[in-house]
Amino acid sequence: FKTCLPGMDTQIEKQYNTPEGHFQDTILYGDYMSEQPLVEAMSSEAPGRVLQLEDVGVENFMSLCTQGTSENGGHDVTQAFTANLKTIGVKIMVNTILLEILVEDGVVAGALFFNFFRERFIEVRSNSVILTTGGAGASFARNNVSSAIIGDGYAIAHRAGADLIGMEFVMFDPYILDEPGLPLWYVLPCFARLYGKLVNAKGEAFLPNYLEMVGTMEDPFPVRYGALTPDVRETISRAMATEIYEGRDKD
Repeated sequence: FKTCLPGMDTQIEKQYNTPEGHFQDTILYGDYMSEQPLVEAMSSEAPGRVLQLEDVGVENFMSLCTQGTSENGGHDVTQAFTANLKTIGVKIMVNTILLEILVEDGVVAGALFFNFFRERFIEVRSNSVILTTGGAGASFARNNVSSAIIGDGYAIAHRAGADLIGMEFVMFDPYILDEPGLPLWYVLPCFARLYGKLVNAKGEAFLPNYLEMVGTMEDPFPVRYGALTPDVRETISRAMATEIYEGRDKD
């Protein structure tokens, strides 16, 4: 989707009472560029899928559900799913990376892996392959993701003949503290939208020049602008870039 609504903002949270509400906002904030059948499927199926996280043993489930994060983030989810898969007899190959999807006569035939500890290749034959390799965030100069997230899953899928769509739409958050002499510090949207005030070098709150205000500057972001920060993150990023380009980022 062009604009990513908060990952866990389905109708199990207060923001959306119905799948229709989630669908409408996603289409609206995506400038009508999202694939509507996909958005409809996400909006209708997401609540049940999210609740499945609790069934498989994800810790801090309600924190993850209502804030889109937890103390350990994605680690909570992967650990819970790994443990759950083992209980049903799924074989987990550790210290192993995917190298290639095997294709024979234009049809998926399996996958080729490499195990670091054993230093050998492993071929697995199958009629289908599901990739959950993450995105390509680490390919950008500034990011806060694992250094392993470099888009290799995209490349493997592309080499196997998959059609990649929407590659120009990258999920991001525009809130970074960049103080001279200090490391970059990522500000979670949940904090930014509640406590943050974006100002330029002149101390001016510039977002009202780019977003319609429906509240006051003293209100939390959702009340101030009638939208959560992830809903309008691309507008906020353009506003920041404009302020910098026009010289209002420095005294």
